[in-house]
Amino acid sequence: MADIVDAHEVFDLAGVLAVAGDVAAEDAKDIVKRGALNVKRAWADSSRGIKHAPRFPRSISYDVTVRKNNVEAVIGPDDTPGNQGFLGAILEFGGVHNADRKSVV
Repeated sequence: MADIVDAHEVFDLAGVLAVAGDVAAEDAKDIVKRGALNVKRAWADSSRGIKHAPRFPRSISYDVTVRKNNVEAVIGPDDTPGNQGFLGAILEFGGVHNADRKSVV
């Protein structure tokens, strides 16, 4: 036996889901911002005390981007002059002549 589906109900559901997606994206913005701030603070705290990079913790920042169905945060060192953000890759991952920051601290 085949079930009969009223197309109006399907279209009504599609409308509800479309609105729910927009509302969820707006609610997610606050959640993502809070998470990004927590990661930024933890990263900065764990980077304090590096002898040769005392200003590096201040270079860590985040940006939150909201799109129609997507909210994302990018967190990392900013290479603004004077804040040592350019050292981020070397401090985090090490280099040919340098250990990563976990080995330094």
